[in-house]
This record gives sequence, structure tokens and C-alpha cells, in this order.
Amino acid sequence: MLADGASESTQLQVAMALRQIAVEVPVRGSMVQHGAFRVCSDLASSPKASVKCVREAAWCLGKILVTTNPNVLTEAQRLDAIPPLMRLLKDHHADELMHFEALLGLTNLASVDDATKNRITSEKGGVRALEYLQFSDHELVRRAATECMTNLLPHPKVVEHLRDPEKIKLWVGFSEDYEVDFPTARAARSEEHTSELQSPL
Repeated sequence: MLADGASESTQLQVAMALRQIAVEVPVRGSMVQHGAFRVCSDLASSPKASVKCVREAAWCLGKILVTTNPNVLTEAQRLDAIPPLMRLLKDHHADELMHFEALLGLTNLASVDDATKNRITSEKGGVRALEYLQFSDHELVRRAATECMTNLLPHPKVVEHLRDPEKIKLWVGFSEDYEVDFPTARAARSEEHTSELQSPL
């Protein structure tokens, strides 16, 4: 109610308050049930909201989606959350924790169905943004980006992207780096999905 027709300053305070509430894992389900998820989705997509408000609202969506079963969300809720999360991943001023939690949220969404995979891959520069974050200096961001890409397989756009010989070298590098970072190597070697990439290079 506060966010509806609110000033830019009030919108920001609402987004920040909801993001701080979402730190508490047990209340995230209630945030979905009582409309906080929808408010954040609206604020993160609002052309009238400030950059900081959009960032805070998208971050809140990511936090909620980290631990929420995406199957309890409506299809509209799942699809509407994707553009704000993708914008947050492309936001070079966002910090690594924002990127990490947004990636985990997207990874969760990508596990649901083809509709979510289509929405993620149809975002302009979406696949490239995920690939860019695979080069992050932060180990957990690299791992989350790799897991997200794996969950998007076998979507044709991702398969086409990874079949590029230069891209597949990156993937092989991750999968063979198990002595340094086993969780990322395991994410890159998902047998269920990487069979789609087998083709003459």
C-alpha cells in the first residue's frame, strides 16, 4: 500500500525494508503469500523508480527465490521476476553478493520448465551476462553462474552458445579444475545436460 503511487524516496525505503526483511529465511514464504514479492517485482520494473530502488527490489527478489520452491509461484510471478534479475546481473555497480543471490534465484527458476528457460535466454545479452560472471574474481559468483548456465541446458540458445570452440574450452576448463574448485567443476560436468553439447567442433 505504501509503494502504490509513492514518491521516489518512499519507493526506495519500501524496497530497502523488504530486502532487509528477506534476509530472514523463514519469512520469505510469507513475503510471497502476502504480496511483498509482487511489490518488489513491480518496483524493480518501474520506469519511475530510482536506480537504487530498482537494484534493491531486484536483490530482494533474488533473496526470496534462493530458498523458495519456484513451483509454488504462479507462472506470471516466475516470468515477471526474470527481467529484473537479469538487469541486476548486468549492473556493474551492483556488488558481488547481489550478483550471487540473483544468480541463485535464476538458477532456481531455470529448473522449472521451458517457459522460464525461454524467458531467461530471450533477455537481450542474457546468456552473455551469465558467461561474463563466470569470469568473476569471486569463486561463489563463478560457481553460481556456471550452475545457472547448466540449468538452462538443453535450451537451443545455450547449446548454440556453448558449441563455439572457444566457449567449450572454458567449459572444459571449469570441469577439469576439480582439484581447485570441486563444486564448480561438478556444476560444469552435469551429465544430465552436457550430453547435449556433444558434437564435432
